[in-house]
Amino acid sequence: MVVHRVAAQRFSIALPQRWRIVDATSLARDPRLKKLAAENPQFANELLDLARPGSPLKLLAVDPQEAGGYRTTMNVTTQRVSTDLTTAALKKELGRTLAARDAIDPVLVELGFPNGPAVWAAFRLRVHARQLQNVVTADDLFASKHGSTVYYLTYISSPRLEPRLQKTFTDSARTFRVGG
Repeated sequence: MVVHRVAAQRFSIALPQRWRIVDATSLARDPRLKKLAAENPQFANELLDLARPGSPLKLLAVDPQEAGGYRTTMNVTTQRVSTDLTTAALKKELGRTLAARDAIDPVLVELGFPNGPAVWAAFRLRVHARQLQNVVTADDLFASKHGSTVYYLTYISSPRLEPRLQKTFTDSARTFRVGG
């Protein structure tokens, strides 16, 4: 794993070394991203979100190796919340959000991470993919509150690969740090 610092957002996270990392700063520096966006319209939309000031999307990471038609991805998004929001209330709100999105078999657990309490949610989602096919993704989401901001670390993979990647996802989420 390699630690990536997103200085403009004041956080860092370790991700697998082979993964490609994109934040708002790298958009301006890397011309390959324009080519990648042209080849993948969904990714182009995410890049536009990432570049927009005030966007909740702060970081994208993509495993360049495709397996079974999937590329494992990760993103960090943020949400402003009350400083009084508890971990239990965050867990309850995540449960409502997952129910509204028709998440399949959601599991929510409160965790004690080295960087503070967090909520882990594991679930599956039906999404539209290339050629408008419905596919199912396996998602591991870690929600960590710092002050008045909740950071959502979402790891998305194929349902077949997710059990093998879950330790990598958890190890990565445990490295997430805010500040500095």
